[in-house]
Amino acid sequence: MTPPTQLIRTVGRRICTLRELRGLTQRQLSERAGVGHAELSKIENGQRAASLITLHAIARGLQSSLTVLLDHEQPLDLLRDIEGALTLLREAEPAQRDEAIRAINAVLSVTSRGDSEDK
Repeated sequence: MTPPTQLIRTVGRRICTLRELRGLTQRQLSERAGVGHAELSKIENGQRAASLITLHAIARGLQSSLTVLLDHEQPLDLLRDIEGALTLLREAEPAQRDEAIRAINAVLSVTSRGDSEDK
């Protein structure tokens, strides 16, 4: 089990990383989430534990979910890769986008079968 202080720091780092991936400043996120700038700074730096309500507001401000903020086992670099891929897809020509979506779906279907076989 993850010690509470480590979990607080991990969640704070995830919030900071997601905020940076979205191109937001702390002030912009605090305004979007309705959370004080000083409070957000302390949360990101692992100096303060956020309530569930505050985490939910921050997740909404990041256009994300509580699951993403709390799933400390999902590597942050995977989130960066996903964000980068989504950016590329948004800028791609329709034919490229369709081909990328087919490739992603193929990978997901293989991954899903592998997961169900492991159980």
